[in-house]
Amino acid sequence: MRNILALLAAAAAAALSTPAAADSDGRNRNVRVENHSNLSALIRVTFTNPHGRTYDAMPGVAIDHGYNRVLSFDDGEGHGHCVYTLRAEFANGVYATRTNLNVCQARVWRIYDVDNRVDY
Repeated sequence: MRNILALLAAAAAAALSTPAAADSDGRNRNVRVENHSNLSALIRVTFTNPHGRTYDAMPGVAIDHGYNRVLSFDDGEGHGHCVYTLRAEFANGVYATRTNLNVCQARVWRIYDVDNRVDY
């Protein structure tokens, strides 16, 4: 029993010290998306790669006003893409778009209804 508890404690410590998971090519494409809208939920975030394929970054979830979520912008194609066009859709029908965003460098995307900014 004591050995099992020691193994569980070691595994927990390792998990807490592990950096954010990198994508298939070793690059981190995780970006914190913050909803600073005017009281509207962020219901969809999509990203389009250079080949024109669009992916849903948060299927089945929403980000309420004042909240955030770390999203992965890995298209899984293995081409090493970092630059995408991102589009956020709010529950009130408003969209915010960010073109040519390098998700391998960006850390935070702050979205304000139709205006947005990125922190690196």
